[in-house]
Amino acid sequence: MSMKKIIRRLLRVILSLVVLLVAFYFLVIYEKPIKQEALNEFLTGQPIIDVHLHISQGNPESKLYNQYDNDIDLAKLKFTQEEFDKHNIVLALGGGPIPYAEMWSEAEDRIWAGPILPCNPQSEYQQPCDNPFPDIEKLRELYKSGKFKSMGELFQVFLGIPTNDSRFDPYWKLASEFDIPIGIHASVTPPPRPFSKDRDNAPNFDGDAADPELLRPVLEKYPNLRIYLMHYGFLYSNEALAIMEDYKNIYVDISAISLKLPKILWEHNLKKLYKKGFGDRLMHVLDNMQFRSKGPSR
Repeated sequence: MSMKKIIRRLLRVILSLVVLLVAFYFLVIYEKPIKQEALNEFLTGQPIIDVHLHISQGNPESKLYNQYDNDIDLAKLKFTQEEFDKHNIVLALGGGPIPYAEMWSEAEDRIWAGPILPCNPQSEYQQPCDNPFPDIEKLRELYKSGKFKSMGELFQVFLGIPTNDSRFDPYWKLASEFDIPIGIHASVTPPPRPFSKDRDNAPNFDGDAADPELLRPVLEKYPNLRIYLMHYGFLYSNEALAIMEDYKNIYVDISAISLKLPKILWEHNLKKLYKKGFGDRLMHVLDNMQFRSKGPSR
């Protein structure tokens, strides 16, 4: 048999395999997407609890809120409050640098504020950040007084510090003591704009630090911690589901992933979450996305 005939046969075999694989995908794996129109109709007018709000200094370049007040920090807060009213957001869990988290907490009862940690000293929007890990006694007083009611977002991936690092232990202990919900960045992907600048300012970025399995020794020590894993749906989804099976107080959100990536990459993981019986542990979040669609929000 000539070489040309062998090559032609191989190409036919390869083409047949490709056709079979495509057919297998659409007949066995593929599931019809959820209709967005039906979801939008259901959500219209519903009270919303947003568990992924970012608190920070105002951005003078923002065209969204710089007209709200001469004080740009106050302008951002006023704009956020107006967005709450517009979208019927009745409660939001938000994290930021301690001075701004305090400011927002005192000004708005609908915000359960807390610190981001570890903060990145090289990130402009995370200032002030004198120490990546905030003073634990100061935090204790803020939680004790009721000014702070949440913790996170934990940005461990940006500094390359895994969640089982001993430096986190005082904060796990504090959260356990005051029954504080903790939001943890659990995505290996670099954040979308306008966060992309922060990736450039995070030379120690380590996506492996987002692996939910790293939380197992933490949860063995503090089994009652209430944790929500942010950005579920892409990589590490199976790890998230595995730890959710073992701990009933682990929740997830699909912020950024559901907006920035095509459904084919994440919707099957969302359906898998429901098939596992964890639909009541998927939480609604905005991750400031309603702001980003209109311009710089930082």
